[in-house]
Amino acid sequence: MNEGLRMGLFAFLLNAPHYLLCCVPFFPQLRVKRRTLFASMILTALLMAAYYGLRETVMPFLWDYHGFIMIAFYLGYLVQYMRYFDISLPKLLYIFLFAQAYSTVLNILGKYVDVRLFPDHISQVGATSYSLIVIAMMALSYPFLIRFFRGKLRRAFEQLPGRSFWQLCLTPALFFVINMLYGDILFKMMNSPQRQIDQTVFAIFILLTATGLITYVVTLNTALDAAKRARLEADMAGMERQLNLQAQGYEQLTENIERMRAARHDLRHHLSVMAAYVEKGDREGLADYLADYRKSLPDEAEPPACENYAVDVVVRHY
Repeated sequence: MNEGLRMGLFAFLLNAPHYLLCCVPFFPQLRVKRRTLFASMILTALLMAAYYGLRETVMPFLWDYHGFIMIAFYLGYLVQYMRYFDISLPKLLYIFLFAQAYSTVLNILGKYVDVRLFPDHISQVGATSYSLIVIAMMALSYPFLIRFFRGKLRRAFEQLPGRSFWQLCLTPALFFVINMLYGDILFKMMNSPQRQIDQTVFAIFILLTATGLITYVVTLNTALDAAKRARLEADMAGMERQLNLQAQGYEQLTENIERMRAARHDLRHHLSVMAAYVEKGDREGLADYLADYRKSLPDEAEPPACENYAVDVVVRHY
């Protein structure tokens, strides 16, 4: 029973922080209270811890169904994320696969260090020394991860559309498959009669998982740069349209000024002519001139070109 409690405790400490870490980028889209979220996540982690404890004590047959049980737990977490956050599935898968790759790196490095320090622990799945080493590495790396999740990753989720993350998930999904395959190889080596691990296989596995994490960051930076470029191009296009409109407005204003100048010139001319008729006392000539001038004015009774007033004004103007 003590062994089951020990396994359950370390399973909880090694798994619960990862699932809580996945929540960090999505807090702005949280639909429920944080205490509800944390209680649900912790409860699921406790159920997982209970599974590990029972598997190592009274229910060893659960080893035969380990893969299916873990998939069930993963799906349970995914359902909770989708329920508690207003997020799209590709974004959720992206962060979930990131956390899985990060967890794999810690687990493999922790096992490697543990075996180097305590060679007889090679076949022990959950040695206390191994668990403490992984917890120590989590404590050292989590501040940097939380900063990354709150900063660049959250900004990427806000700026990039969900469909972009389907493409970004391709590389993480491939590394997930590689991790599963290599993890199975290492597990078989640890439980083989020789009780030895091929150092080359171990080194390749560490390099692959580290490459996976680096690829995450690189692809994310590339996507953010592309989004920034697209946003700048859209802003430049908007500025060009605005400048074109301003240029057209300036041309229209210049034309209006010229028309006003011509109208003032014509008005002064008409006033001069009418003043000359008045000085001469030629009332008939003034009446004839006004009659001719009235004929040159547009007919106010002219039928509209269309029912839309704005379009009608433009048509009449041109």
